[in-house]
Amino acid sequence: MQAPSTGVVGSQLTGATNQYLTDMTTEKKQSERRDTLIFGTPKNWDNDRNGIWKFDGISNETLTILLSEELIDPNESQNNSPTVGEIKEFLDNHEGFLAHGYVVSPYRNDSRVSLEGVTKSGEIDKDDVIAFYEMFRFADEITAHEKCLHCWYD
Repeated sequence: MQAPSTGVVGSQLTGATNQYLTDMTTEKKQSERRDTLIFGTPKNWDNDRNGIWKFDGISNETLTILLSEELIDPNESQNNSPTVGEIKEFLDNHEGFLAHGYVVSPYRNDSRVSLEGVTKSGEIDKDDVIAFYEMFRFADEITAHEKCLHCWYD
């Protein structure tokens, strides 16, 4: 009596399983890297699989790394906000601004990093104010004080 053969189907299943495990490991490493860049440490999403984590501000340097490592989509936008790429261009040309937003759990199909706006605290000159209003005038909320510019898109 011959032992049953797994044949082609068995090897295809093994290949698919291996690819799935490789993809999952890659996604986990990417989400850990992304979280470390944004929050300073990887987040434990196991107890919050459908959640989001907000962040108050990432620098232009951090945004540059996120983009270069393809951990954020340059075409992503929060509703009517400028795209990540457009916000990056603004940060490139205007020092001292930080981007704020949120990260969606890697367990969700819509896992992503979204930018909801920018903030600058401290010395603000006339050029900052003009550029800020030109770029973000359609934000849902704008705060402008002598020492702070902030916008937020819902």
